[in-house]
Amino acid sequence: MVQGGAAGPVQSLQNFAPVVGAIYRTAINVHNYMDVTVTITKKAVIALPEDEARGAISKRVQDVLKDDEALEVDCQDVLKLLANVGTSVNPNGFVTGFVEIQSPVEIQVTAVYTTELGTNGVKVDVEQIAAHLTK
Repeated sequence: MVQGGAAGPVQSLQNFAPVVGAIYRTAINVHNYMDVTVTITKKAVIALPEDEARGAISKRVQDVLKDDEALEVDCQDVLKLLANVGTSVNPNGFVTGFVEIQSPVEIQVTAVYTTELGTNGVKVDVEQIAAHLTK
């Protein structure tokens, strides 16, 4: 323990997990609202602490969305993306990183993060992901 101020003792950050204990789920909703069929490309990248070797990068996987179609990329889909490079990830474990979705036209991407805090209930956070262009 590290001494704290008026609020009391503060625990040391050494040997702490990157997140508090809870059940986490992520779903990424992808919607093609354009009047054309679009081929999107997905990949996953594991982010590890800066003093560790860099995390695995999945192969790029393509998927097709017709006019006004949508799909969801959830935790199991991310594990499947990572499995395509031989990465062994515990299916019940916690993975930090990124899912990258590329599209030749603008699409709508919404991330839904759910945290189950045991008896303290469930927290849901919904975020609209802004597009950014790459050259």
